[in-house]
Amino acid sequence: MNNAPNSSLEARLNQLETSHRALEGRYRRMKLALGLAVSPVLLGGLLAASGWMNPGLAAAEVAAKRFSLVGDDGKELAAMELTSDGLPSVTLRDKSGGIKARFAVASNGLANVWMFGEEGKVRAQFGFDSKGPAMWLFDKEGTGRLVAGFSEGELPGMWLDDKEGQPVSRWVQNASGFASLAMLGTGGLRQSVLGLDDENRPMLWLYDERGVGRAILGFTLYGNPGLWLDDPQKKTRASLAMGVTGDCSFDLLDASGTSRATLSGEEGKEQLTLRNKSGETLFTTVK
Repeated sequence: MNNAPNSSLEARLNQLETSHRALEGRYRRMKLALGLAVSPVLLGGLLAASGWMNPGLAAAEVAAKRFSLVGDDGKELAAMELTSDGLPSVTLRDKSGGIKARFAVASNGLANVWMFGEEGKVRAQFGFDSKGPAMWLFDKEGTGRLVAGFSEGELPGMWLDDKEGQPVSRWVQNASGFASLAMLGTGGLRQSVLGLDDENRPMLWLYDERGVGRAILGFTLYGNPGLWLDDPQKKTRASLAMGVTGDCSFDLLDASGTSRATLSGEEGKEQLTLRNKSGETLFTTVK
């Protein structure tokens, strides 16, 4: 047997297998790449402890910094080792040597699984971030396109990004337990939101290019539909709503929120009312 300190472990295992061919029919050959020089005496001790030299005995413990599983051509197909942070990881490869999956403990002490595509880039990740369990999906260029996980307060949500990695849509649950779907524009600013408000009323919010809310289509506290239009300072300047009796009213408001003009009434009983800045009626006409 070659006693050179730097001789390959695989060569020494081949010599041992030749000496113990009677065991080939019962035990699967395992080739360990320890990444360091192992003396024949130590190697023999490891094999003896693992039951190779005495199949009737089972090892109580086998310790190493790296384990490797190779194919018939000698190429590594799987490896169990320590990362640069000294944390455990398992890597799986295809026959060409490309990484297909990796399972490891991240630097935050939490486990993660990475799945790789044909291009050798990560296509999916399952694990934990600072807010809890999450799932990440990537395109073939390796750009993150979807995240499903938890936001602040452990509220579930899903976030979609474009091919440049810029956010385009968000589907989240608010503190009241109601879900909302947001469409985002340049810089991740909200452009529209469809969901339920804190009173469990369905609503559609529309925003300008600065992300300022400008219109709301939804329901009043009495369960009747309405439309509210706001100025750039977020003050409501116009509203169209249905009353409890089914009549409709259209209001124009000033910057202080005072209704200055109202058109209301049922069919055949329309009424127009004009007011001053104090809200006092200046003019009323009834058809």
